[in-house]
Amino acid sequence: MKKSYIAFFVFLVYILYISWSKEGWKGISLLLLKGVVISVTTYIIVFIAVWLIRKMVSLFKRRF
Repeated sequence: MKKSYIAFFVFLVYILYISWSKEGWKGISLLLLKGVVISVTTYIIVFIAVWLIRKMVSLFKRRF
């Protein structure tokens, strides 16, 4: 378990270094902005999916 965290951290540092070496500080800010947008979008999609599944389960429980 600990090795996967270390590998993930190394991967993040590598991505930050690549973006910094290509674009400078603008690359890091763009990378962070993309990360925020992707995480918020993923959270909204998962929230809607869970809400719809709960509604469907309650509907099926009432019918049967």
